Amino acid sequence: MLYGANDADRLLYLERFMIVLLGVLLGVLLFCWAREWIGFWPAVIVLGLYTVEPNLLAHVRLVTTDFGVTCFALARYIFSGERRDF
Repeated sequence: MLYGANDADRLLYLERFMIVLLGVLLGVLLFCWAREWIGFWPAVIVLGLYTVEPNLLAHVRLVTTDFGVTCFALARYIFSGERRDF
């Protein structure tokens, strides 16, 4: 009875959906950062490479915290104002 009300398939779907949203957010952050740094067309190439990167395609379906950490670490770097020109 304790676990009877929890539908495992529904919970896993919701968790994976949140990871997909984080993936979209990370793609938007990468595109905006690359557009500011190197221009529009190179940013489109960066976004295209991000969408076909094999490690992301293989591991994003797993519900782990590393994808969220990557997303929010990049967001903190972009919005912190501590960036330096290389």
